[in-house]
Amino acid sequence: MWECLESKIPDEQVWYLMRSPWSRAVSAPASARPWSATASVSPRAAGVGAFLETAQRANVGYYERQLEGSGTSWGIFMEGMDQACSTRVTYDSTATGGQYALKHNPGLVFPSVADNITMCAKVKPYTAFDGSTLPAVSFIAPNICDDMHGSQSTLWTNCLPGSGALYARGDAWLKARVPGMLAAGAVVFITFDESGVLYAVEVGPGVPIGTDANAYTHYSLLAAIESCFGLAKLGGASTARPLPLG
Repeated sequence: MWECLESKIPDEQVWYLMRSPWSRAVSAPASARPWSATASVSPRAAGVGAFLETAQRANVGYYERQLEGSGTSWGIFMEGMDQACSTRVTYDSTATGGQYALKHNPGLVFPSVADNITMCAKVKPYTAFDGSTLPAVSFIAPNICDDMHGSQSTLWTNCLPGSGALYARGDAWLKARVPGMLAAGAVVFITFDESGVLYAVEVGPGVPIGTDANAYTHYSLLAAIESCFGLAKLGGASTARPLPLG
């Protein structure tokens, strides 16, 4: 399973950590974008600004609200984010050696999260992540270099899109962090999201080595999380094949 985690597969690492007694491994193709795991529509089609307005008008459902309403603890941890609740579209983080992008943040694109003090406070820079005090559900996204998306900017080292140095950087980011998460008792679900057939892996206490040949989408992950906590299925999750996470 660790060999899978080290695979140089571009592009965007989208992580979910959960304290849950899941016991099955998944290494399966997926389609759709990571936003689909949060909302019932995909905001990238219209861009961040347009989606904010669209989501507000449509009162789109999202799983942060579901978790909050059910009393389930949750947190979003974004590498390179300048501060909790930040509404910056991008931020050049010299401390992490890469750029933070709002478009990768599944919480603050929703006004109902951004404008709610309690919920907004749960959307934090990755520096606030503490394996000893994990919420029930965590979402993590590295900066655009460590997620292997890459950048043409000369500000960053080993960040050129499609380069071996970029993939090595992403691998190193995983290897430096995943063991501590597992030691804290977390089940870690990782997807690499960028065109074509996508890669997904679950690793954690009690998760056996294995693969699942079924086709899944990010709605499948959303459906699995909602099932785990007894929540209603949002949008595409209502018809998606849930990931076999428990």
